[in-house]
Amino acid sequence: ESEAWATHQRLLDGISRDKKAVRLRGGQSIDAGTNPLNLDLFCVPFTTEKGKGVRYVVEVLASNSPLVPTPAIKRRLPRLEQLCEYFRDYLRTQKLQQKAEQSEVESDMRAFVSRLNAATTSRELAVVAVNEGRQCIGCERVTLGWLSGRHPKILSVSGHDTIDPHSNVI
Repeated sequence: ESEAWATHQRLLDGISRDKKAVRLRGGQSIDAGTNPLNLDLFCVPFTTEKGKGVRYVVEVLASNSPLVPTPAIKRRLPRLEQLCEYFRDYLRTQKLQQKAEQSEVESDMRAFVSRLNAATTSRELAVVAVNEGRQCIGCERVTLGWLSGRHPKILSVSGHDTIDPHSNVI
């Protein structure tokens, strides 16, 4: 069993190196390696970015049944390649969307830090920190306090201009 697995691994490594989709019948050999299975093996090297090295090999095992007409079998590999292209495009779109979201968050954080640096008084700094910070971290309320002895002194609460120390909101 381990020899068959090693043969299969060498085949996948060869397909990755050759960067070509292949269909191999059970026991068939090509330059990349040998199909150690008694099944047809369809392999498509796959990367998430065009022009980059192969990251994956998509494999489909298929019965080599005489009931399946030859033209249908020949269409399997091009269809599998097309599915891999669609999937690569989907992954690329997801990756670009993720980068755009990261860029937006980064831009928001830079603006937040800039507004913090522009504050001229500690009161203004506290107000900016809670109100802008609430938006940056995406929560409902931010309270900023300073520990003075055993009791905290509340400096600012997001959404409030003044602080009532007896309020149940704090």
